[in-house]
Amino acid sequence: MTLEIEIPDSVLGIPAYSRQDLMLDVAVSLYQRGLYSLQNAARFAGMTTSRFQQVLDERKIVVGTPSADEATNTTQPAAELATIPPEMIRPTRPQLVLEDLIKEQNFKGMDINRLNRTIDKMDVQEPVELLLSQLTP
Repeated sequence: MTLEIEIPDSVLGIPAYSRQDLMLDVAVSLYQRGLYSLQNAARFAGMTTSRFQQVLDERKIVVGTPSADEATNTTQPAAELATIPPEMIRPTRPQLVLEDLIKEQNFKGMDINRLNRTIDKMDVQEPVELLLSQLTP
């Protein structure tokens, strides 16, 4: 079944509200009402399951336990992927180069002297190495 809904911009009246926002809100609603599984709602919203879970977390929506089918079905058949509107799919980079990302994001790195001054101001007694080692399991 195919359902087309045409909503004029004048009806929405929210300039920053995009088609993707609408699709996401509908997907969240379908998930909350139990009409769509987590995986299907994510697919409907045009995003990965993990990203959809993040959205649910941001909206303080509890994620239920996946069904046995969802837990074992980790891939999307090509036919189902074809139903995702093309405008919701971003092209991926053919090659990911760290230097390019650093330039794009204007990454400056960490200034160790500034970090040490901040640590001194905070009066941290433990060595930084010890604190950092406690962040990883």
